[in-house]
Amino acid sequence: MKNIIVLILLLGSSTAFSNIEYPYQAVETDKSVLTPEEEKIYFETQRSLKGRFPQTRWRECDDPVTGNYTSARCTNSRGISVILDGYLQDEFLRCANEGLSAIGSARAFDMHITHVGIQGDANHSPRSLHAEARAVDVKSFTMFFSNGSSRDFAFRGSSNVNFFNAFRSCWGKVMSSDNGCPLISGQTKLTGSIGKEDRNHQNHMHVSVPHCVNGQYSSLYFRR
Repeated sequence: MKNIIVLILLLGSSTAFSNIEYPYQAVETDKSVLTPEEEKIYFETQRSLKGRFPQTRWRECDDPVTGNYTSARCTNSRGISVILDGYLQDEFLRCANEGLSAIGSARAFDMHITHVGIQGDANHSPRSLHAEARAVDVKSFTMFFSNGSSRDFAFRGSSNVNFFNAFRSCWGKVMSSDNGCPLISGQTKLTGSIGKEDRNHQNHMHVSVPHCVNGQYSSLYFRR
């Protein structure tokens, strides 16, 4: 009996990080991503930026890549994981410029993100990357050009599909090469993001930093 118990424990530990497809890992509805008001209450009453992964604040008004929650002003106290904040500041503009290149546009020197939330709450699946503030739901990008002009790229609709597909492919390459995540279905576009291929993501693009260890996805969280 003791040997059987040890075997079960070993089998369980060996699947903690796995490349096996789990049905729940394809589900991400974003129904419980917090509004700014809910986020404030959540941090004050629940866990105050405590989680499995280091947390920080996105200074939406002042950081190199700025942002705001849709229909709200920017804030310098937006909750975000340290790892997502780092990739957002380092890679979003570069990947957005790949999107511009894909549509034959000049490069931008700056950008602004309008989003519909980062942090999930207790009602959101604990397997969601939003639960650890490792995902942001992008509504649109505003790109700023050296000639003084700017251009908005809304995810909703079909006019900017090529731009966002190129952004997603760039992001997926980063998640694969730098974050050690295997490609989803062999595609960079599907790695670290969810878009119009999913019926719940027709109006916003889910961009995440998956939890990958030793070249494998953690079974603790959705893959994207």
